[in-house]
Amino acid sequence: MSLTSFRQRVSPDAETVGGPVDVAIISRGDGFIWIKRKHYFRAELNHQFFNNYFDPRK
Repeated sequence: MSLTSFRQRVSPDAETVGGPVDVAIISRGDGFIWIKRKHYFRAELNHQFFNNYFDPRK
């Protein structure tokens, strides 16, 4: 316990939890709108998903 206490006093880094957060707004006039949305995988490695997701024929 004393070692943990000493490390917290000397360490300049703030310990935090969490990561990217999804942000959306729901309004009466516009409905659901994404403001900021994290992606769970890299887009450059998953071209097929994005081509199908944003396909204008759908």
